[in-house]
Amino acid sequence: MKLAAIILAAGQSSRFNNKIPKQFHYIDDDLMINHSIKKLSSINHIKEIYIALNYNKSKNYLHLLKKGKNIKLFEGGKYRSQSVLNGLKKINKKFTHVLIHDAARPYFSKKLILKMIKSLKKYNCVIPAIKSSDTTVYKNLYLNRDKLKLLQTPQGFNINKIFEYHKKNKNKLKLCCNKNAARVPCDRPKKKLCCNEVCTNARVPFDSQKKLYLRVDPKQI
Repeated sequence: MKLAAIILAAGQSSRFNNKIPKQFHYIDDDLMINHSIKKLSSINHIKEIYIALNYNKSKNYLHLLKKGKNIKLFEGGKYRSQSVLNGLKKINKKFTHVLIHDAARPYFSKKLILKMIKSLKKYNCVIPAIKSSDTTVYKNLYLNRDKLKLLQTPQGFNINKIFEYHKKNKNKLKLCCNKNAARVPCDRPKKKLCCNEVCTNARVPFDSQKKLYLRVDPKQI
């Protein structure tokens, strides 16, 4: 397995209500994005890290990014899917697998990544998810939360598979969780940082739950 990572940091942070994109705010004495860069850099399996940026929005903060020979920058797209595709084009011929991560999720663990890498040897897609503990309403109807999964990042993929899906604009992957899917208990997941209150408090944990790894079955896409 030849593994790379893509960190998505080209977003506008529209919900953050601040002129500075949230990935360039400081939490725990470092930039939010640097937490992800440092953790991914510490894993020997990951040979290169590619960071999607909006250069126009981030040019004033690039000097604060963690540097390294294995860290590459590239121009992201207007939408998340475009940034992912731009990154896949960079690594498609060099690597066999990729971890795709959101810069606004700095509180993942190295233990989680190692479990995902192990599962990627068996599955084409490995996505950490947690069960919903909240009451959820959609169009005035209560949804059965036992059937809901809250997807997290990083997310792992066979590059050939995910690259083909994106080239064909099939970005909505159909997930299947069956007897053959890997289910691995994990540490307490942390919320994505997307508002000033969360950033100020820094760490806002979900209720303690196990994470599930959901496999994408190409035949069901």
